[in-house]
Amino acid sequence: MRSSPSFGSLGILSLSLMGVALAGCSGAEDMKPASPSSAPGVGKSSAKVETWSSGKKLSGVVEVPLGTTVEIAPGANIGCSQDAKVVVRGILRVKAASAPAKISCNTWAGIEVVDAGVMIADGLELENADVGIATSGQGSEATLEHGVIKGSITPFTVGVASKLSLVSTKVTAKGQSEVLGDLFASRLAYDKGAGEGIIMGHPNATLVMQDSVLTGSGNGEFIDSAKGALVKVSYTTIAGSHCAFHFDSIKRFEIDHVTTETSVFSSMFYGSDEGGTVSYSNLVGTSVDIDIQNANGRIVLDHVYTLGRDQVKGTAPVITNRRTAAVPDAKPR
Repeated sequence: MRSSPSFGSLGILSLSLMGVALAGCSGAEDMKPASPSSAPGVGKSSAKVETWSSGKKLSGVVEVPLGTTVEIAPGANIGCSQDAKVVVRGILRVKAASAPAKISCNTWAGIEVVDAGVMIADGLELENADVGIATSGQGSEATLEHGVIKGSITPFTVGVASKLSLVSTKVTAKGQSEVLGDLFASRLAYDKGAGEGIIMGHPNATLVMQDSVLTGSGNGEFIDSAKGALVKVSYTTIAGSHCAFHFDSIKRFEIDHVTTETSVFSSMFYGSDEGGTVSYSNLVGTSVDIDIQNANGRIVLDHVYTLGRDQVKGTAPVITNRRTAAVPDAKPR
């Protein structure tokens, strides 16, 4: 069901899949919400500070150069032309949780954070971008908190050796998002529509998600690893897809306190080097609950509720403490 990851003009995928050697991924312990002491950009100084306010109109490639900080004012409504694209090599900062700023146009390219650039946005709405947020290049980082990404063909792309954090953010997608680096999400509300959800496509890619709600309208996979190092999802609900979890190639996975519903398949575990664990979760599909095929490491299902509609064509999972009733707290806290 997945389409091949394609980053278009960003050029991220072509670099990664041609075997460009870049730094390895961070572990799950590094993927946590940014705090004042650990947030991207802390400790970076900029020689120049510029403020964008209502009435600002973006046209063509608008660069935030190294050594410059651009601050978008609370409540600012930024317009743009069709060819507009923001490229961040310095720092893009928004402090507007109580009065969100907005970049809204009929169509535009979006924001790309490159070359160790940093975006720290608390209260920013992005509408109708081709790619809402892209991170690319060694060390580039973006954090969006209390944000909105709406109407994007690709809500976000996370390039090799880069990081994106989404916290208390709402995404309404027209197409799939793509992860080749490190994605962290907490209290993410993601509506994928009828298409694909979040696709991983690099051996070092990581996805760590907690306390989130993922919804769709029935087709496409939701969390899908064509290649990846780690998927770790906890206290999350996933509904309205062809398959909530689809792993063709993942090093390891951890699923804890997760409920899947109204998906044809709850989980397709089709390839994992080290296997994984599923604990205190409700993995229920409308047709098949858990489908295990091909080569997997050790898979442990502990306190997992299914309707017994499982398919195993390979090494059987280790099942402990099988649930006969749904886990009530397998949802956001």
